[in-house]
Amino acid sequence: MHGRVPLSSTVLKLLLDRKASLKSAVDEDLVFPSRNGSAFRPDNILKRIIHPACDRLKIPRVGWHAFRHTHATQLSELGENSKTAQAILGHSDLATTMQTYTHAVPDTMVRAEERLAQLLLDLNGPKSQTTVAPKKDEGVWIHLSDPTHG
Repeated sequence: MHGRVPLSSTVLKLLLDRKASLKSAVDEDLVFPSRNGSAFRPDNILKRIIHPACDRLKIPRVGWHAFRHTHATQLSELGENSKTAQAILGHSDLATTMQTYTHAVPDTMVRAEERLAQLLLDLNGPKSQTTVAPKKDEGVWIHLSDPTHG
């Protein structure tokens, strides 16, 4: 996959600093060369770095595609426009970005329910002088017995 990808000023600085730290870096040199100066093979990075890191963290192993899903989901969590995420990911169809790549985040779902309850329900009654602020760790998950209930 080739094309233009937006890069934050922070990431650009990190990459330029990395490039400057290389012994004989010229513009055409790779920022992360292998020992022999060639490019790393993506499958080797997965096998040698990503998968062992997953194993150490005791989380399921991921592939490169998981990072695209994470990127889309994090953009959504930040409140970025869905068309922006579509353009960054290079999808021709917005539905692909929103329905396939963007996922609900459990903590955000709990916060949304807490905010909605706070807006709609006053547990102290309408004439109460005090309000009950939800604690950060409040919120529970319930499991519906009917999987078609939605």
